Amino acid sequence: MIRTVGLGRSNDETPVFGQDQNTTKSKVVQLIGAVQTLLRIPLIGINVLVIIYELLLG
Repeated sequence: MIRTVGLGRSNDETPVFGQDQNTTKSKVVQLIGAVQTLLRIPLIGINVLVIIYELLLG
């Protein structure tokens, strides 16, 4: 999703010596990535519970 709005990480944007790496854009990209990671964890647990429920009770 990040890349669809043009905020994806690209290799050509690596900071040069003396350049600040913590730009606002990079912080936003890191925040979106962290939120996506945190939202995946509950979904994994819910999916496991549903699979176990389906296996036991069909």
